[in-house]
Amino acid sequence: MALAKDSAIFTHCLPIHEWEEVSEAVANIAGRKPWVGRELLIGLDQRRWFSSAKAVHELGYSITPFRETVRQTFEWYVQNGFL
Repeated sequence: MALAKDSAIFTHCLPIHEWEEVSEAVANIAGRKPWVGRELLIGLDQRRWFSSAKAVHELGYSITPFRETVRQTFEWYVQNGFL
């Protein structure tokens, strides 16, 4: 995962085809539509940077590390019957 200084997150940490594969695999297992559409994936391919510095400074926002976010998301999917 690529991270920049000051909590900016680079949205293109996997090639587009890998995001599509992950989305389709989860959809197939859950018997639902993919959770990431092709349009969103095209937008992710624009290689744009976003900063959470303002939210951290003004709102006290805290950043959850990527691996923890994935773990929590997986647990939520299991607890809510999606996996």
